[in-house]
Amino acid sequence: MTLEDEIAARVGEVRTGSFDLSFGEIANLHVSEELIIQPEYQRLFRWSLQQKSHLIGKRPAIPS
Repeated sequence: MTLEDEIAARVGEVRTGSFDLSFGEIANLHVSEELIIQPEYQRLFRWSLQQKSHLIGKRPAIPS
């Protein structure tokens, strides 16, 4: 079974909640190792190097 199949099969089991955190609180959680940031394990879909390069090459003008 692929990862996508597992996610599709368990989509009803996912429970979510939300609460407000400031950037400083998130940084403190990371520093105290209560928040472990490992994007390669947290995201199902990631951009390839070619897609990233394409985006960087097409940077939109940012108004000042």
